[in-house]
Amino acid sequence: GATRRRGDPLRGGKRVKGKRAKLRFPLFPFSPLPLTESVAPPPTRRHEDVADGIELVLMDAGVRLPRQQLCRSAEEAVAAAEAIGFPVVAKGIAPELPHKMDVGAVVLGVGDAAAVRDAQQSISRAVARAGGTLGGVLIQEMIDGAPAIELAVGIIFDPQWGPALMLAMGGTSVEALGLAAWRLCPLAEWEVDTMIAEIRGLDRLLGGYRGRPALDRRALCRAVARLSQATADLPTGGVEINPLVVLPEGEGTIAVDVRLG
Repeated sequence: GATRRRGDPLRGGKRVKGKRAKLRFPLFPFSPLPLTESVAPPPTRRHEDVADGIELVLMDAGVRLPRQQLCRSAEEAVAAAEAIGFPVVAKGIAPELPHKMDVGAVVLGVGDAAAVRDAQQSISRAVARAGGTLGGVLIQEMIDGAPAIELAVGIIFDPQWGPALMLAMGGTSVEALGLAAWRLCPLAEWEVDTMIAEIRGLDRLLGGYRGRPALDRRALCRAVARLSQATADLPTGGVEINPLVVLPEGEGTIAVDVRLG
């Protein structure tokens, strides 16, 4: 197969330089390409072990995780919310439902104990209506969105090309906008900066727009580069971080939602 020269970008799923081999990577919803027999999967690990491993990778990349706790009952959820501090976000945990917001399994701005109980009941009904199985409710610190922006980072493992990373405008608009850049891993920080330049409007948003403060571009480049260099510690099914919130300069990034492929 073709070998990648450092810095060769991928645009629109095709190699720009070198051989004209097509790379067809999915945009979200996240559906990593299947592995072939030529790619040996790593030893099977429990889901909890994989999740713990990803948390360590994110911490090493300088990405903060919001305070959160998985709860199995309304009483646990209320206690968690009080410990984290109101307002909080309540998210239903249901592996069959990748887009929980779309089915009503996410409640934002939960402001008191009564609202926590109402949110848990609402999420339970929403998951059941959508045909999912509720594994608990995640009570999470609510991240103030202003003046931050939301991005998405995805890593997939292709049987021919190996690990590849996507950077895109994030949140619920990621699929509608389709603004994304792809690279083969691993990446240096300067290569992440070239991805930013490919995504229309992102450079301007990070630099400060209409009087808003500049955002932490350096922390974003560092985090994405380190994630791309840690693919050996990630599950071969892939990882999606959406949204990855970029905060004002000096405040870093926060991975609000992390999903295994």
